[in-house]
Amino acid sequence: MNRSAERRPLALLPVAVWALLGALLPGTAAARTYPVEIGETNEDELRNLYEDGLLSADEFDTLVELLNNPIDVNRASRQELYDLPYVTLATARSIVLGRRKGPYASLKDMAERVEAVTPDVLDQIQPFATAAMRERSGFDKNKVTGKARIRTGMYFEEVEPIEGDHANRTHTPQQLGYANLPATQANADVTYDRTYSAGAVVLSQPDIRGIAFNPQSRDFHATYGQVVQLGRIYTAVEKERWEVIVGSYSAGFGLGLTFDRTSRTQPNGWYKDLSVTADEFYRQFRLPRRLFGAAATVYTDIGSWEMESTVFTSMDRYDLYQYDMGMTGGEAVDWTEVETDSPRVYIEGQKVGWMRMPNAYRESLAGVNTTFSDGARSSVGLTAYAGTQDRTVLDGMNNNDEFVIRGGYPVLTDTYGAVGLNGSWGTGMVDFFGEYAYSFTGGSGVLVKSIINPTGGEIELSARHYGTEFDNPHARGTAAPDEYQGMRDRDEQGLRAKGFYDITEAVRFTGTVDYWRSNLELAPLSSLMMYGRVNTWVVEKKFMVGVYGRRTDQNLASSGRGNVYGGSTEDLYEDIQVESGTYDLTEATDRSGTRNFTGMQVRVVPIAPLDLSALYQRTWTDTGLLYPTEEGPCEYWYQIGHYGWFKARYKVIDPTTVTWRIRYRDDDIHGSRELRMLDTYLQVDQKLPNRWKIVTRGFMGWNLVDSEADFKGYCDRQGAPELSGSCVASPNAIDDDTEAETAEKFGYVWLSVEKRF
Repeated sequence: MNRSAERRPLALLPVAVWALLGALLPGTAAARTYPVEIGETNEDELRNLYEDGLLSADEFDTLVELLNNPIDVNRASRQELYDLPYVTLATARSIVLGRRKGPYASLKDMAERVEAVTPDVLDQIQPFATAAMRERSGFDKNKVTGKARIRTGMYFEEVEPIEGDHANRTHTPQQLGYANLPATQANADVTYDRTYSAGAVVLSQPDIRGIAFNPQSRDFHATYGQVVQLGRIYTAVEKERWEVIVGSYSAGFGLGLTFDRTSRTQPNGWYKDLSVTADEFYRQFRLPRRLFGAAATVYTDIGSWEMESTVFTSMDRYDLYQYDMGMTGGEAVDWTEVETDSPRVYIEGQKVGWMRMPNAYRESLAGVNTTFSDGARSSVGLTAYAGTQDRTVLDGMNNNDEFVIRGGYPVLTDTYGAVGLNGSWGTGMVDFFGEYAYSFTGGSGVLVKSIINPTGGEIELSARHYGTEFDNPHARGTAAPDEYQGMRDRDEQGLRAKGFYDITEAVRFTGTVDYWRSNLELAPLSSLMMYGRVNTWVVEKKFMVGVYGRRTDQNLASSGRGNVYGGSTEDLYEDIQVESGTYDLTEATDRSGTRNFTGMQVRVVPIAPLDLSALYQRTWTDTGLLYPTEEGPCEYWYQIGHYGWFKARYKVIDPTTVTWRIRYRDDDIHGSRELRMLDTYLQVDQKLPNRWKIVTRGFMGWNLVDSEADFKGYCDRQGAPELSGSCVASPNAIDDDTEAETAEKFGYVWLSVEKRF
């Protein structure tokens, strides 16, 4: 999008005390960082950081989106630049001011002209930024630019034979012999004269197809095979005072509380979208739930201010996970009050489970946004949208009430929407943002944020209040990862502080504290998440040590080793005892425990071509697990797990890089809960002349046999509200005649070929 001036959301959070504290901090100004150095150039490595617990889900989604749709430093607003790794708000402002003297010819040119963009910052942002949009005069460049890529992969899994099989037994596609076919993604994105652009993504992969609903049995029937589909397609025109896109795109405004279908922290309009992600172990390529339609933006000068007006519309079909569907028998029901069953799905007569139902419903929506900006740090914007659902798009589905979507949308209505006001203001080293949104069903949400840039660091403070009736399905504001009826931005109050501080030039501290509470109308449940990390570089950046830890307490009122970490709010309600109008949480067993982990990461660069790194972390989780004492009775303890990997990256010659990693994970070192596995991969990156690049990876994993503890069968609470000393270990807990198990193998291979021009 064309963003010739900065646009910021509204400011409401008073932070004078924090500002005074920040002014007293010593040190050298630095750039914003994610909880860990990124330094990765593909989705697979970013996913590894997420699986390590070093990136949150929101941070992972943001970086993947920027990897697929890099930020143009010549056109992005300050709040959009803020999403780049190692870019503070002050750095983003310097980038915007620097381009007033003329557009940047390249990212390297930007680093030379903007002092805050150090070599370390440039190294971090290169995979996620571009300087593609430049003035047409003064640059001798080709009129046609772009890239094309084809990526193909195949997943394989060793499946145990099913004994006593029958058609109505639930199978996975792998057990039926399906899904062991290659999945291929081909995409191209081309720009002409830096004004006209077009792109498309074509997918070919094994998937369910020909799905139809049988109204008599209320079952779904389908076949399975190779499916070819046009996943994404768009064309766009971007002029100085207006721009328009038709096809696939994403859009968001302000702090994302009214409308946001992007993965950015502070979106500012619409974005081209060719995003495709691979699911776990590359069984399939998936399309994020974005928009398909048209959007247009017009820029108008009003005195010293600029008005940005955007209209957008979308109509597209979306997939739905089988167990998010609730069959209602053709009646309009409240799925939160009436139990609904998931549908039965048959592939060629065999019952299957855990399926993603393709093109299960259609969503249509339209919206508008108008933002006024002074071109510096002040702005105000108004956003509104309305949407509706059609759940009759599958063959044989003639009634919109034949099934409901359990979570993520308002209950008992097929139409929804929201209207909201956002804005910003800044002075000195402090910037304020805020947004208020009101959903059409009667609920409201408020999010306020302040970002402070003292010398030597950055502090981001935010406060949020989302009402229980605020059921806006397209809100994406700051929120805890838990959900209420499938929505994060609902039924929650919270405070969050995050930031970093450079203790010295070689030592950085990064931290986050997030406190929130939910279920306000029934029984307040408080939660707290604290994360801290210290990174230290020594010996001229040849050796780095990072030490980190996280603690999540899901209920400050009743946390302890006798509780259960995880579970749903609905499960907790059943355990709450109501006495004389008060709520007794002593019997609550869900959402009450804690999960803690700590770890260390080491990176060594002994010689320039070789980069070695390793990580080890240990977890402690409240799961209601009991263990026997010498006297016989059982006592509570944490479920303990550990996790580690070693990775080596070697640049054989300048255009060739080889990466190898081996990883081990055991979620319960004293028992057999959850996973115990070992995996390894080998990846080769090869650059070729004329801007060609080939990347290939081979991955192999083993689900290892995990023998049960002798006392597991007797001392595992399994959710029952037992007290300490309520069970006695037995030496006969394990049957020695049990047939020996073997490790299960799985893996994948993929190849990517890319051409830039």
